[in-house]
Amino acid sequence: MKRLTLFHIDGERGLRGGERQLLYLAAQMRELGHENIVACRWGTPLSREASALGLRRLHLPFRGEWDPVSAWMLRRAASSAARPVFHAHTAHGAAVASLASRLGGPPWVVHRRVDFNLSSGLSRRLKYESAGSVVAVSEGVKRILLENGLAAPLVEVVPDCVPVGEREAKTAGLPAPLAPATAAQRALLRSSLSSRWGLPLDARWVGNLAALVPHKDHETLLRAAALVLRERADTRFIIVGDGPLRPSLEALAGELGMRNSVVFTGFQDNPGDWLRGLDLYAHSSWGEGMGSVLLEAMACGLPIAATDAGGIPEVVEHGRTGLLCPARDPERLSKAVLEALLNPGVSHMRVLAGLERVRAFDMETMGRRMQEVYTSLIPRESREQEESSEARPRPRAPGAPPRLSVILITRDEALDLPGCLESLKGLDAEIVSVDGGSTDGTLELLRRAAGRVHHREFDGFASQKQAALDLATGDWVLSIDADERLSPELLSEIAAVVSDPGGPDGYDLPFEVHFLGQALRFGGLGSEKHLRLFRRAKGRFVGGRLHEGIEVAGKVGRLEGKMLHIPYRDLDEYLDKLRVYTTAAALKRREQGRRFSILHHLLPFWELFHRLFLRLGILDGTPGVAWAVLSSFHTWVKYVKLREMESHRP
Repeated sequence: MKRLTLFHIDGERGLRGGERQLLYLAAQMRELGHENIVACRWGTPLSREASALGLRRLHLPFRGEWDPVSAWMLRRAASSAARPVFHAHTAHGAAVASLASRLGGPPWVVHRRVDFNLSSGLSRRLKYESAGSVVAVSEGVKRILLENGLAAPLVEVVPDCVPVGEREAKTAGLPAPLAPATAAQRALLRSSLSSRWGLPLDARWVGNLAALVPHKDHETLLRAAALVLRERADTRFIIVGDGPLRPSLEALAGELGMRNSVVFTGFQDNPGDWLRGLDLYAHSSWGEGMGSVLLEAMACGLPIAATDAGGIPEVVEHGRTGLLCPARDPERLSKAVLEALLNPGVSHMRVLAGLERVRAFDMETMGRRMQEVYTSLIPRESREQEESSEARPRPRAPGAPPRLSVILITRDEALDLPGCLESLKGLDAEIVSVDGGSTDGTLELLRRAAGRVHHREFDGFASQKQAALDLATGDWVLSIDADERLSPELLSEIAAVVSDPGGPDGYDLPFEVHFLGQALRFGGLGSEKHLRLFRRAKGRFVGGRLHEGIEVAGKVGRLEGKMLHIPYRDLDEYLDKLRVYTTAAALKRREQGRRFSILHHLLPFWELFHRLFLRLGILDGTPGVAWAVLSSFHTWVKYVKLREMESHRP
């Protein structure tokens, strides 16, 4: 099927299991060839994790559940996307998606991860019944939804997943697969955790990874821990997570005389280390849609003692892959914990069964089933037309020289490159890559896409790109950078151009700059264009180390589809590049014989005023204001560095 643009909507401020599942899904759908945009709050852990995975972000304010501003921004972003679908991952996200869809937005899906009743009849109608599909993470959640009045055909069950194997771990951005630690790895992990948290190495470590909120029922876990300690005083209970109930839970641990036996770590960004270092995982929830952390515990080879709440029995098979007990029953939970600890041989057999069981919850299966859900929202006529179009043979015969060469220069672009390469899918073209010494995984991505990577020491953008051009064999050449993506409309136009023997010898492409998760349409950026597509025999690169251009000997036309440019994933990357770019710009001005003047201190103020008010950058909201402020600061730093170079001139 043709590529979809999936908007994953989640306005939560923290990073819990649902947000982790969102990232797994977006990463897997990218592997299947779809564009993914994470619509979230600015500055949240979800935003940072999405950026680290190289996913596009759309930052929304989420001012209340039915926020019209967020809905309008979401609908506006979808209006310029190819085949958009909204996917709300939370109930509040469903409200925004519902409102955006009613404002003329695309079809949408809502995920339901909890086994709670729906809040009201109005909520059911507006946030769930109006969705194209409701995805439940378990049969238990589906049963609750049906009891609350949803029609059975509306609800699809797609369980949560866990990355299985090296390939899926790489897709999910994990340094290594979730797997049992070797004896040596386990010894190192426990030694490190013991030193930091004062845990005896010879104790039995029982852990729980969950937010400290009511339905996770840590009170039952603590009361069960007190009973376990009567039988096994050498046990330590580690509660990894944070939340509003932490003060009361710490007080309860003190009242039960367990201050030295229970450790509250707060939120940790290394949950895999804890899971590999524990002796047993205990799960005490009275409400649980599925419990994806149980999959992670299984994958890490942990014995499990859990309640039978919600969808947990669909993950943990009692007696075979773990032990289950009724919710809100400290005595039964303590017995399950003790049985697992005191019978290591039986527990090991359950661990082996769990390792086999977890393979059924891989990312590939979840991605394929979600793709079926998304596809079901497309009218049948459109699907049949796409299938017919995709079945047509390619115009170029096997072995014939390519009509188009895509040239790409790189150096440590592993975060940006996947999105760029993904946007090229569908072009009948060779990819010519010249790398300047990458060490971060860029080479592997290029080899997978292009087959061969050419190595050349970087000595300037123009010369590096000319070297790539010299290696190209296509009649036409498209020059693209790793932080750029072809819009579907532009891809179609390029395919038409290279198939037509007539027309201009080169084409300007309109650029759409994205910053802080939003397209910037004002501030002088809305009309940006660059010559990037040209006949190989008619073009060459000119320029220096910092900027390059393309000269074409012939007529230059213009295409309408946009090149999406994401120069900075976030503010941190902008500031990291500021040092490099301002130094290069100052060097260029010095080589040109230009001198610093005291009047240069006024340029940033003029640029800020010009971008914000004369070019209406303020209409782009916070991202537009931030771009204007940072651009003016860039100008000031550039000239101050020129002044610094002059003062150090021999």
